[in-house]
Amino acid sequence: MSVLTIGSRGDSVIEWQELLVRAGYQLPKYGVDGSYGQETATATKQFQQDMAITTDGIVGVQTLQAMKVRLGMADPESIPQSGGQMNLDDLTEVFKQETGAIIAPSQSKFLSFPVLIGTGLVLWYGKKKKWF
Repeated sequence: MSVLTIGSRGDSVIEWQELLVRAGYQLPKYGVDGSYGQETATATKQFQQDMAITTDGIVGVQTLQAMKVRLGMADPESIPQSGGQMNLDDLTEVFKQETGAIIAPSQSKFLSFPVLIGTGLVLWYGKKKKWF
């Protein structure tokens, strides 16, 4: 169980930032960088305010459930009345459902861009490529 707040880092922060962006909240200066700084906190607070939940910039159970509602994955009645600790695996599951991700966010930084060639998908890793 955990929460995300200013100073948090890692894959869970990347997942949260990706969900914020997918929900329409911009991170114009630093983008999805895996570091929960002021920009992410501001976007999170705006999201919380828009969803009429506790506006503290902390991502816990209430905020994650509100994101599920925002993305059409849960009913509005499922949002708890208060924050609380969340299971980071729940965040990862929401991220996977929303993005269809098949690779971990930390691995995505190695992907330069995907290219569709004929019937195969080529993923470029710096100067290397891999066919699928």
